Amino acid sequence: MIQLAFQIFFYFNVKQQPFYVPLTTEDLDWMAYNKILSYEDSVMFLIASFQLVITCVAFSRSKPFRKPIYTNVPFFVSILLILIFDTILLFMPSNYVSKLLDVEPFIGRNGNEYYSYRLWLALGIAINSLMTLAVERFVVTVLAKRYELKAKLQ
Repeated sequence: MIQLAFQIFFYFNVKQQPFYVPLTTEDLDWMAYNKILSYEDSVMFLIASFQLVITCVAFSRSKPFRKPIYTNVPFFVSILLILIFDTILLFMPSNYVSKLLDVEPFIGRNGNEYYSYRLWLALGIAINSLMTLAVERFVVTVLAKRYELKAKLQ
């Protein structure tokens, strides 16, 4: 629910930005046969990339692992590499990788780069991450222990 809430928020939030250009019906017709870049897709991709990683980290503490994340070296290294890649994609304006992945640069019609929106996304990702980790730590863990205790009593 946390991930969905943040995705919905940023889906509508990007539409409020000064650089946002809505798709027209001609774009939608053309899109049926070609690929078209949209700010909504770009924001969802950036948010979801981080959400995937943080969800993996949050739930890596549960059974059967129950060890610190750094003890699983391949998993830990892959998480670090993905986080580095996602961070570069988020903060590097219009680089080769963002073009390759069809991530729209946050540039207005006047040519101004809206780097502040990248910072806004980073803040949202940080809050999303903290909430995900907190819910897993304090809610899911408690509920799992209650369920295990209830199962043992039966």
